[in-house]
Amino acid sequence: MTLAVAGGLVVAGGTVALVVSTMSAAQDSIALPPRSDAPYSAPYEDETFEDEAYDEEPVEPAPGPDPEGDVTVATCGRDSLIGWPHADLKIVNRTEGPAAYIVTVSFVDGDGEEVDDGIATTEEIAPGDAVTVRALGSGEVAAGTKCRTGEVERYVP
Repeated sequence: MTLAVAGGLVVAGGTVALVVSTMSAAQDSIALPPRSDAPYSAPYEDETFEDEAYDEEPVEPAPGPDPEGDVTVATCGRDSLIGWPHADLKIVNRTEGPAAYIVTVSFVDGDGEEVDDGIATTEEIAPGDAVTVRALGSGEVAAGTKCRTGEVERYVP
């Protein structure tokens, strides 16, 4: 019995020595880049990009009647599971050319205090066409929360 235990320990010790030797050889063969002596807190120099995408013309507001008149709140609601507010907005392009919109919405409680806000955007809308988009809030609000449109920006795409 003693001889069997001693033999098992010799085999186990040999296996451990073989594994350690193999791992050491593998670690020595991995080529890692040399460690830098530069301080981590050294600031980077400002970079400038010569990409054509940054040279685009600024977006111009679309001419025409007051853009706030293009937007009405079709529905105002609150998700029944998580309580987040949403407003479905009907946007009618009343200009003579195509336009895109960015609309902010305020979600207000019974006292008229803003409790959340949201934003809705559109792609290009042809003159005279209408679309419905949804502005979503980002937090739970009480039942009975109302929706009010805020800033409306209309752009020539």
